[in-house]
Amino acid sequence: MRDLIFYLAFIDSDINRKKFEQLYQDYDDVMFLKAKSLVEDEDAADDIVSESWLKLARNLDKIGMVASPNVQAYVMQTVERTAIDYFRERKRGQTVSIEMVEELAAPDIESFTGSNLARAILQLPLPYQHAILLKYAQGYNTREIASILECTVSRVEKLLSRGKKQLRQLLDKEEQSC
Repeated sequence: MRDLIFYLAFIDSDINRKKFEQLYQDYDDVMFLKAKSLVEDEDAADDIVSESWLKLARNLDKIGMVASPNVQAYVMQTVERTAIDYFRERKRGQTVSIEMVEELAAPDIESFTGSNLARAILQLPLPYQHAILLKYAQGYNTREIASILECTVSRVEKLLSRGKKQLRQLLDKEEQSC
């Protein structure tokens, strides 16, 4: 269950603590109802609201007057985005490491999919394979891929762009030889 005292431990100044207390009193129940309407599971809704409160505590400087409509929109948007993150994590079911990506790219991927595309992906350099598999097979966005590969978003975008270009060339070459 959510506990106000727990969240207050993350806040340094008395002014911000008072602001957070007011936010908590005004929005905790509404946030829970919103989360529950999105996930239809009380435990998951509670987790989403808890995570949302942590995000709000970390970004308290973005909140002006607690009673303003902008704050209500910001709070509800935080709950919605946290719920989206929750669905992404559930969809994936687990975090992905480079070792797991390499397992996906193992030679038996051909028997798994039996496609020309799988064979072409295996011909790509490993960084391109990793980026493409994380993006298109696992559904990660570029920021998440950058975190997994421990590089910049710009680097991931280049890997994806160059990887797709090489993939097209490989597929075109294979199509011409048939």
